[in-house]
Amino acid sequence: MSTAMNRLLWWHWLLIGAGASLILFLILYFAVIRPKNIETTSVRSDAESIETTQGGTPASVAAKKTELKKAKEDTARIQQAWAVESAVYMPTIEFDKDPLRAYEAVQRTGVYRINGKTYGVKDLPTLWGKWITYWYASQIRDGIIPASSFPIEAFSPDPNDVSNLTSISFPQTKPWDVEVIAKNFDAAMNHLRKFNGIKKHGMPVVDKVAISGQSPALRLRYALQMYVIPPTPPPAKDPKINPTGSTGGGGGGMGGMMSMPMGSGGMSMPMGGGGGKRGTF
Repeated sequence: MSTAMNRLLWWHWLLIGAGASLILFLILYFAVIRPKNIETTSVRSDAESIETTQGGTPASVAAKKTELKKAKEDTARIQQAWAVESAVYMPTIEFDKDPLRAYEAVQRTGVYRINGKTYGVKDLPTLWGKWITYWYASQIRDGIIPASSFPIEAFSPDPNDVSNLTSISFPQTKPWDVEVIAKNFDAAMNHLRKFNGIKKHGMPVVDKVAISGQSPALRLRYALQMYVIPPTPPPAKDPKINPTGSTGGGGGGMGGMMSMPMGSGGMSMPMGGGGGKRGTF
C-alpha cells in the first residue's frame, strides 16, 4: 500500500474515531438534566427576587421573565431527549429506600433485576465486569482479539455510601486503557461502531483513539468508560447502619463480603465462545 494511501486511511480513521467519540459524548450530555434543573430553579429565584425586591424595574422584570421562559423550554427539551436516550442506554437500576437492602439485595429488594435474579449494589461491579468481558469475546469471530482485561474495583463496603450514587461509572476511578488486535482496517472500524449498539448497560464514552501496525495485526487503542444514570435517586443514609454493614444490635453483618478487590471483570479475557451470552448479565 502506498504512503499516500496509508496517510488517507489514517486520517479517515481519525475522523471516524473522533466522530464516534463525539456522538457518544453528546448523547451522554443529556445527563446534564440535573444541572439544568438547578439552573432553571436559580433563574426562577432571580426572577421572583427582582419582582418582589424594591428597585426592580419593569424592564429588568421582563428580561428575567424571558430568561426564565427560555430556561424552562431548554429544560423541557433536554428532559424529553433524555427520556428517549435513557430508555435505550440506561439499565433499570432502582434503589430501595433502605441503603442496606439496596446494597445487599436482602429478600429480593436490591437495585437490579435480570433473568429472574435480584442483585444489590455490591454485585454491580461483578455483573458489569462479566458483561463487558463477554461483549469483547463475542467479537473474536469478527476479527477482533482483545488484548486487555477489564477490572472494576468494588464499591465501598459501607452500605450508607450508596447514598452517593446519583451516577455510576464503570470503572469508577479512571477509564480502561483498551487494546484490541484487528485483522484488518474494516474489522477495526466495525468494532468502533459497535459501541453505538450497546443497550441497557450505560453510555459508553470512547476517547483517545489510536491505531498502529499493519494487517492482519492492527493494534487499536482507546480509553473506555461506561456511565450509568439511575432513574431513581439513591436512599438517604441510615444512622443505624455502621460501616461494617450491621444494624442496631449487630444483626446483618457483612464483614468480609467485600474482600475481593476487583469485580470478576478482572479475569483474563476468554479467547473463544461466549458471544451468545451477552444478554445473560
